[in-house]
Amino acid sequence: MSLLRSLNVVDRDDRLLTAGEILFCTPELDVLDMLSRPAAGAEPSIRRFREPLVLLLPNTLAAIRSAIDPEVGHIALAGGQEVALPDFSPIAVDEAVTNALVHRDYARPERVVVDHSPNALRVWSPGALPFGVTEDRLLSTVSTPRNVTLMAALQQLGLAERASRGIDRMFREQIRVGQQAPGIRTDDYSVEVYFTSGAPNRAFAGFVATLPRTMRDNVDAMLVLAHLCQRPTATPADAARLLQVSEQEATDRLEVLAVGADALIERDGDARRGLRWRLRPSVASALGTAVQHRARAESARPRVEAHLNEYGWITNKTIRNMFDLDVQQASQMLNELRAANVVIKDPEGPQRGPAIRWLPTSRTKR
Repeated sequence: MSLLRSLNVVDRDDRLLTAGEILFCTPELDVLDMLSRPAAGAEPSIRRFREPLVLLLPNTLAAIRSAIDPEVGHIALAGGQEVALPDFSPIAVDEAVTNALVHRDYARPERVVVDHSPNALRVWSPGALPFGVTEDRLLSTVSTPRNVTLMAALQQLGLAERASRGIDRMFREQIRVGQQAPGIRTDDYSVEVYFTSGAPNRAFAGFVATLPRTMRDNVDAMLVLAHLCQRPTATPADAARLLQVSEQEATDRLEVLAVGADALIERDGDARRGLRWRLRPSVASALGTAVQHRARAESARPRVEAHLNEYGWITNKTIRNMFDLDVQQASQMLNELRAANVVIKDPEGPQRGPAIRWLPTSRTKR
């Protein structure tokens, strides 16, 4: 009884509160299904759990960890050290499962479902998001436990972190091992976290492993790096969407990543031309093949240079027609080619809008 009192899961008459029942009493119905599939869409084997949460949480985490492949790839670090890359980050998956079991709506009869296959993992829990929490602000909203007493007791038992920003951790850890960030779907009845897995991005994971711990543990840094490996620049609007904050706060956070000896990005543009940031050249070089937009620009370079040699200039519309792109994608490619010192804006023509003409850099140097 002294343990129950110290956990604050009994009332003044030593009767178990709801949190105490969830923690220490065996439920009448199964509370979690673990589905294991040999391939996505294949018939699953099902393991059902009916245990008090104090046993269910560690037992479920152990079962899922045993199903995850911890070594789908390796990266070699300076000094000969090797780091294994998993198909799903165990830390990210632990967070997803812990959140599902701790924050679920225990008034609903549905079971938590963990559905695993080699290339996908889904964690579904009954109950909508807590009041005041929205899907587009999960990364930036202060953690709001559905049952504060339950969360506090789990924290005292060492089974959960009361102040944990679990969503942050899920995103950061999955990106760090060279996989895609998780997705989250919510409605009025449930919350679903889903992970996808493929060949890990070794170049990205290898670069991240060389960063100082403060930067490796920074979810803003991981999200912005992943974005800038796909696109050449990040605008305040891009960062606001990525970090799930206002544009002003996103701008402030980007500025933090652009200063100091460990800066990852640099400002490119201004208030008049449009504020944006890009990878520092040294960072882009260290990331190597992880910078995928650079590879696209390089593959397009021979055709663009052939066009420039024949016609002397090129436009956004020409790029769109040549490579079947939309306006924004064509603009990105031209900016990538400009960064590669292949083209430059015609100094005698319009500097903004669809009428911009791009000249070969070699011609402007003559």
